[in-house]
Amino acid sequence: MTIKDITFDLWQTLILDSPEGLQKAKEARIQGLQEILIQHGIGVGLAEMEQAYEESGRKLQEIWKKSIDVSIREQVGIFLGCLDHHHLPSFPPEVMAVLMKAYASPILGAMPTLNEGAIETLEGLKGKDYQIGLISNTGRTPGYMLRIVLKRFGLLDYFDVLTFSDEVRIRKPDSRIFHLTLEKMGAISRCSIHIGDDLRADVGGAKGAGMQAIHLRRDEAPPGDSEADGTIGRLQELLGLLSL
Repeated sequence: MTIKDITFDLWQTLILDSPEGLQKAKEARIQGLQEILIQHGIGVGLAEMEQAYEESGRKLQEIWKKSIDVSIREQVGIFLGCLDHHHLPSFPPEVMAVLMKAYASPILGAMPTLNEGAIETLEGLKGKDYQIGLISNTGRTPGYMLRIVLKRFGLLDYFDVLTFSDEVRIRKPDSRIFHLTLEKMGAISRCSIHIGDDLRADVGGAKGAGMQAIHLRRDEAPPGDSEADGTIGRLQELLGLLSL
């Protein structure tokens, strides 16, 4: 079957996070939210903020396990709900907007790194006239902020379609997020292939949607059993694999 359309995962496939970057973003997020709350007369200590952050994270994980997602506004609401013993007021839209910015923007000060070969691979695929889509589960950083990250890395213009879970309220491995992306691309699942590092979310999700799947195996991970149609250790191997 001739492959005409290709979709990529984002995290740990095209861009890479690190424990240090995640910690830096967490600290900036907590500090930014705390400063805003204090400015509005709500004195919340750092320990309480960290506790609410961890509690809200657990609540989000429970939501994400169901392959559904929430907007950044709802995430901020969940976090504030974990501080509810402070009897927080109902914030007006302009204050919520500032809180959302403080919550969403820390990635810009703790940028991930670009995976080796990402630009060369996307450029090579574009040169062969493939349509390219992105299907990304988001965490505490929403899709609109990830678009800025992609632009800073020079990746944004390679994509014909971008799908972020917080915007469509569906997370991989749910086949609907794959079908939605392919529909926007005008693509057929049996003629499409998805590339990602996660065996459950990317390989299992794509196969469940009727697509082919390529597993990008991290260097430290054993090959293991996989239903993937192919496995690569580096992004640069993709062009050669597709030409077979």
